[in-house]
Amino acid sequence: MRAIVYALLMVCSGLLAGCFEVHQKVTVDESGSGTLLLDLGVSSTLMAFADPDDPEGPMAQLEALKQRLEAHPEVTAFQAEEFTESGTHHFIIQFSTADYERLPVVAGQAFTAAEEPPPADAPGLLFRFEPADGGVRFSQTMIAGATLQDRARDGNEALASIAEATSALPQEMVRNFLEGREFELLLEAPAIRSADGELNAERTRATWTFPMYDLVAAEQDQVLSAVIEADQGLLGQLTSWLKKLWSWVLGLFS
Repeated sequence: MRAIVYALLMVCSGLLAGCFEVHQKVTVDESGSGTLLLDLGVSSTLMAFADPDDPEGPMAQLEALKQRLEAHPEVTAFQAEEFTESGTHHFIIQFSTADYERLPVVAGQAFTAAEEPPPADAPGLLFRFEPADGGVRFSQTMIAGATLQDRARDGNEALASIAEATSALPQEMVRNFLEGREFELLLEAPAIRSADGELNAERTRATWTFPMYDLVAAEQDQVLSAVIEADQGLLGQLTSWLKKLWSWVLGLFS
């Protein structure tokens, strides 16, 4: 079940009938810190069947995820809340790190309950940051339903769990579950040079929105990307460097 929770956050969430909506927001601050917000929307009807006392159930695993994030030495701020609105139960998790480039690494470690953080270039991270032409490229891969089985056969535990859970579901049932539901990704930064999503006029926010069923029915993976301006000014660069140093020091004692 832990793998299923992680897969939900890898944008395979649309392949599980229990999770109808995913809203994800990645914020890069001028100081060099970063914040990840995840809002997982689940049908209130299906929530009624969830056993909160099941130690292997999704409720218990989500609670364990909250505890891991809150206790993580690189997490500088953490917040979690739940509420029900218009027939959808929302699970919201938000956490910050001193260095925004550590967000996907911390998320990967917490979501999989790994003892050690994964490398920054490890496959399977929710998203990643990489140098790009004097800037920083943000990218996130939307995993297509058609490629799910291949990835599961490659030994990806999370995707294998999802493939097993969805193989018995008729496509028409999945379509009905996901009709009208969306996946939304927001990236906010002081300056976004380019993006293949929708950029606002100030070039500080990029938005990608997809119907959830389109992700399930897609034949090929799709990579969403944007390039963030790396120059933050002398004060921002100094602050970022000091925060990276502090994160490194904390890692020595974790």
